[in-house]
Amino acid sequence: MPSPGDGAEALLVTVNRMPGGCLDPNIYSVTSSKHMCRLTDSMAMSNVATNVCNGFICFGPAAYGVAPAVLCNPATGETLALPAAPPIEGDMDRYLFLLGFSPPTGEYKLFRLSFRETCYDGDHYVDVCTLGDSRGWRELPHFLPFRQFHSVPPVFLDGTLYLVTNSTQFAGKPEGILVLDVASEAQCTYRPPEKEYVNLGHDALVDVLELHGQFCLVVNYVLVSPDRPMVEFWVMPRLGRLDRKNHRRLNWELRYTFYVDVDHVSRKATASRYAWGRQYKDQPRAAWFDEDKMLCYMLRDCLYKYNTRGHSRPAGILEWHQKVQLPTTPSPSNRRRNVYGGY
Repeated sequence: MPSPGDGAEALLVTVNRMPGGCLDPNIYSVTSSKHMCRLTDSMAMSNVATNVCNGFICFGPAAYGVAPAVLCNPATGETLALPAAPPIEGDMDRYLFLLGFSPPTGEYKLFRLSFRETCYDGDHYVDVCTLGDSRGWRELPHFLPFRQFHSVPPVFLDGTLYLVTNSTQFAGKPEGILVLDVASEAQCTYRPPEKEYVNLGHDALVDVLELHGQFCLVVNYVLVSPDRPMVEFWVMPRLGRLDRKNHRRLNWELRYTFYVDVDHVSRKATASRYAWGRQYKDQPRAAWFDEDKMLCYMLRDCLYKYNTRGHSRPAGILEWHQKVQLPTTPSPSNRRRNVYGGY
């Protein structure tokens, strides 16, 4: 079993949808490009990767919330089916299973977030199962204050889960950050960074990562300046005890700012700004912070790197230290890939 706090690395999870609907998950090390394992467990092949926690990847059902979630140890390829969650009265549209770890107690907990997308208030539940606890699944008393979660993988950091939530009015648009404390099971949502003349929910694409032990939101303003998008790395301040007040403002710190190229996406002259932005959004993106203190940002087949050693508080728009062209990889409609940091 990996130990909490082991070295930081990023994992690439590719998923091919096979004939009959089964998934074919493969896990690679981003640093070495080494193929680590291929999941052949039937339950894992029916689930989707959700998050990384202390060296484990959690695979959970997205549309059938009572199917067992599965843990995978990428180093060995071993899998473990977790206790199946109880059914919820009425039909739910989406589910998200998240694995967390409580440092004070040494316990692992599996959370199930359930959503009914046609309902704006209430009917969005959180259930939790402490692994190895005879109590099994428990429903938490507080409803989720949003109805969708964003597509970027959640981040687990120092006993806390961070999840980007979507707008209740504009599907796919980031609206806030859900913070879930694993030990106390308390939750709270916070507003993302606010920038003058920019609406994060309409004008930007987001990714997340752990940066120097803090949660970081990566904002790509492609729809604001499509000819030369700016990418900003905003660090969330360290939080004290969660008080359950939702949609609170925070003093986010703008840590790094860069430009990225737009050559990765062909832009048609007749395409509208938002149609082109949708095309841009569908390109593979990821951000992570590796064990060599390199800040990494991947956009399709280009990897940008910035060495943060000795540059903890730079000002202004920075230059990337490296720009690596990755091998071109086809992305057929039946294939998905995501990068999960913090392994």
